[in-house]
Amino acid sequence: MLAPTFVDDNALCVFAVELYNSGKLKKEVAEILGINPRTLYDKLKAFGFSIYKERSEGLSAEQEVQVAGMYADGITIDNIVIQLNITIQDVRKVFKKFDIKPKNHKFYRERYINKNSFSDTDEEECAYYYGWIVSDGCLSSTGTVTLSVHTKDIEILDNLKAYVGGNRAIYSGVTSPDPRTGTIYQVSSFSFQDDDLAERLVSFGLEQRKSTKETCPECFKLNRHFWRGMLEGDGCISKTSNNFDLVGSDEIVQDFANYCKFLFPECKPRFYKKGSISVVSLCSKVYSKQILDELYRDCKYKLSRKYNIYLEKYYGTNSG
Repeated sequence: MLAPTFVDDNALCVFAVELYNSGKLKKEVAEILGINPRTLYDKLKAFGFSIYKERSEGLSAEQEVQVAGMYADGITIDNIVIQLNITIQDVRKVFKKFDIKPKNHKFYRERYINKNSFSDTDEEECAYYYGWIVSDGCLSSTGTVTLSVHTKDIEILDNLKAYVGGNRAIYSGVTSPDPRTGTIYQVSSFSFQDDDLAERLVSFGLEQRKSTKETCPECFKLNRHFWRGMLEGDGCISKTSNNFDLVGSDEIVQDFANYCKFLFPECKPRFYKKGSISVVSLCSKVYSKQILDELYRDCKYKLSRKYNIYLEKYYGTNSG
């Protein structure tokens, strides 16, 4: 996970105390900062800080009943915290004492979600990770978005989690046999759930079930970051030939061909089918390189494995 950066350890400690005083647990503070809880404790002690002093003294019995009653009346947890000037931790204690189950467990699932993610379609992360979600992700009926990749590409999930937020772990395991090929894969996955983000992604055209009907939003049709995410998720850059391919729905592969022709009108993408899946292929020594040059030009986010194939093939080097 990519942690926030600080000019020095003193700034890190100040931020840690602010997080703790806002109601987050010690373990959650350490996770957000991307460091071991013991290391965090040692840094705080060395700089004279503590996340054990400025803690709520706890609620009175009357306040506890008030919290439970407000939640039963339909007042959201965030509004309870604001109206009563208490912490999230105070509310957690009340819920535990009265055995209150938060609706859809969002009290625990949606902490630290970046509500601004996927809101700016001109933002590199927005376009890039939406391309990955279209290629290798899915949306459940409950609004959970999941991205699954081969475990060797787990860096994509680390960076997506840093962008979207959330306190869900990244899980790794083995898939059931692929119905198309019978192959079993080592995969890792990351999920996040937020009603606003799900609605935003649906507005782009994301559907609940993976199908052969994936579409490219109009705002991304000429966006190289979106197509880089798509190519890294559902594409292949050949190590031995000039080919690189993208598989997907008829519309997706046609839109990618249109993007390539927008860049270089003389290039001639080739189309064919793999069962029910459409494929668009570029096999020009000149245009394959130039299109990949454009996709990877000055980009911040990329999959190291495929980026290194591109670098080694066309420049005889790699990213290290």
